[in-house]
Amino acid sequence: MPAELVEEYEALLDREDGRIARQRLDEYESGGAGPVPADEVARELGL
Repeated sequence: MPAELVEEYEALLDREDGRIARQRLDEYESGGAGPVPADEVARELGL
């Protein structure tokens, strides 16, 4: 697999992690956040 493709994929994962973190922070700041089950977090992160 070309190194450039691996780097692009890693960057995509970083952006997605950042998007999820931003969404959770927005929910928290609006008072709409609560506990999130670990399995849901793992699923959203693709683990």
